[in-house]
Amino acid sequence: MVLPCITLLLYSCESEIENEIQSSTEKLNLSGLESDSLQLESYELSEMTDELKALKERIDELKKAKTRSVASSNYSQYFSENMWAIRELPFTLSTGGGYLSCTGWGQRVTYEGYNPGSYGKFYVQIPSSITGIPYLIYSNYSKTRLAVGHYTSNPESKILLAMSSNSTTGAMDSWDIIPATNNPGTYVLQNELYLGQGSSGSWWDVFNYVVDIQANNVGFSQYTQRAQQEFTITPDAVFTLKSLEFINPYSATVTQRENVSIKRAITNSSSQFIRENLVFEKAIQEDSYFKEEKGIAFKVPASDMLFARPTVTLGEIDLVPNASIPIDTKYQPNVRRVMENTLKHIEPVKVSPRTKLTVTYYFKEYDVSVDYVATIEYKEKDKDARIAKLPGRWSGRIHVDEISDVDLEETNLDTQQSVKRRVNTRNASQSSPIILKK
Repeated sequence: MVLPCITLLLYSCESEIENEIQSSTEKLNLSGLESDSLQLESYELSEMTDELKALKERIDELKKAKTRSVASSNYSQYFSENMWAIRELPFTLSTGGGYLSCTGWGQRVTYEGYNPGSYGKFYVQIPSSITGIPYLIYSNYSKTRLAVGHYTSNPESKILLAMSSNSTTGAMDSWDIIPATNNPGTYVLQNELYLGQGSSGSWWDVFNYVVDIQANNVGFSQYTQRAQQEFTITPDAVFTLKSLEFINPYSATVTQRENVSIKRAITNSSSQFIRENLVFEKAIQEDSYFKEEKGIAFKVPASDMLFARPTVTLGEIDLVPNASIPIDTKYQPNVRRVMENTLKHIEPVKVSPRTKLTVTYYFKEYDVSVDYVATIEYKEKDKDARIAKLPGRWSGRIHVDEISDVDLEETNLDTQQSVKRRVNTRNASQSSPIILKK
């Protein structure tokens, strides 16, 4: 009788202990859920207030006369085209050696002092122009849009937030991406719905807030051309060089240098006229430099494609393709290439008896500068190629064979008397050489 009672007592105690453990576990789980919930709710999306709507109406009036609220002298004519080329392709946003990073939906965007890998990728969508939204920016990791958010405990402390869902309405998620004013190759992330009143208090003194890094925190401020407000856009996709074209002859500069002279001599010691081809040949150096305009930091591997450089005709830049111009230039931006070339001209002459003839032939030498645009492309399987443009300025030294006057010195071998003169060789040929008489 005692044994059953002991067994019953042990079972009862065991049951109570299990209930106690289960109750404690449930409390811990609930506590964890509540903690996670509090963490998720520590920041939330901001929405347009009546004050912001009023400022938006004002700035829209301003933009009718001024299409972009941040003026930039470095705004490339190809920027919109290039943004279209990288739409929905991942890229990084970096400044000051660090990168923007997002670890998932509903999370704030942070600034890391290193490349955070997949967390540091973003992409844009470009809605139809009728929406009035220039760009939608997404975290590539969360696949959700970036918008203005704030800490729940402090709604005035704005942050950059990856939305929890793309179906959320009323979010401040409209963006414009604008070239920085004085720092070519960097861009300002301007929110189109988050606006502020300028310090003057004027009705027209209204501005859009831009993403800003302060003390390694990602927030917003008025654009003041700080480096921490300006980001480099570096797409992951590798583009390849497709073509190169020299453009805008009206903006080219042509500076003529001292002519290059080549001297050759021939002696006729016989008593008969002789015909000879004088070969004027000289090894020279020419250079080529493509200074690429800074913009989106495309990855473009070196290409073996060769291009003909511009030339000069009668002192003016000549961009028309010419079969006589060698195809010898590679597109290597921001690298000065020095090329070994040979100037060569053949002049037929007919030399008088008992005469030494010395001829000096001239080539024109120019320093030239002209705009160019390189076309690059990115090909995806079963999709149309994405085309982007890389503008810049080419400069180089070239030589032109267009001087028809040569300097001659004739020396009589018998009398040692010399005569110098200038002769036009424009019409000289094998059948009609330059004829030099005593």
